[in-house]
Amino acid sequence: MEAWFADGRVIDAILALMAAEGLGLAALRRWKGIGPSYGQIAVFLFSGATLMLALQAALRDGPWTTIALYLCLAFIAHGVDLALRWRGRDLVQNDDRTTS
Repeated sequence: MEAWFADGRVIDAILALMAAEGLGLAALRRWKGIGPSYGQIAVFLFSGATLMLALQAALRDGPWTTIALYLCLAFIAHGVDLALRWRGRDLVQNDDRTTS
């Protein structure tokens, strides 16, 4: 188990779980019309994935520029996510929601 953390393989497992989460949320949105929009899913998963990639690069002793790039991308994505939530908007407007 220690090797998984030492060489960053644990991040690959986390990224796979995040991909499964995204697919599950998208499926829920498509079939039930509930949950975050596709745009919201993409933005918050991108933010989290870039943080995970920065951690993986650090665990693997990657160049500081790679770590900084991932952190900057995560910061930008987080800012977009926050702005959209603050304004109550989605990146993708979806009019096919079922209304009761």
